Amino acid sequence: SGSELSDVFFEEMGNGFFKVARLPVQDGVHSVSSDAKVGVTVYGWSQYVSYGYPAGQNLDVLSF
Repeated sequence: SGSELSDVFFEEMGNGFFKVARLPVQDGVHSVSSDAKVGVTVYGWSQYVSYGYPAGQNLDVLSF
């Protein structure tokens, strides 16, 4: 179970076609669901390390 994010968490980017929300989360397993297309980027840092990666991509198999 989770919480729905209201529009107050989001700010427009560029021309307003995209919106962004930055949310601090605790350690653990998290999930995202949406009725529209959504992208998630995970990032973090400490004194000795940093990381960033796209999360939960739904990629199709490409046929060549």
